[in-house]
Amino acid sequence: LEFMGSGRVDGVILMAPEMNNEVLELFNRSKRPFVLLNSCKELSNTVSFNINNYQGALALVEHLIGHGYRDIGMITGPEGNCDADE
Repeated sequence: LEFMGSGRVDGVILMAPEMNNEVLELFNRSKRPFVLLNSCKELSNTVSFNINNYQGALALVEHLIGHGYRDIGMITGPEGNCDADE
């Protein structure tokens, strides 16, 4: 975040499922545009985009099945992480 204040950063695209208010306030004070990817919180006045992990996983499994794979496993992230839970 300090690097943003150096003037060498025009904007930030941040993939941060867990965003606390303190970090969000630092971004707001930087006066630099920022976009959040896969933020689990509903944040007002913040541009964010979410990825549909369920549909992505479904498409992947269908692709693997279409190529003859049958024993398919999955390892997810930590419990309680919104991406892992999806």
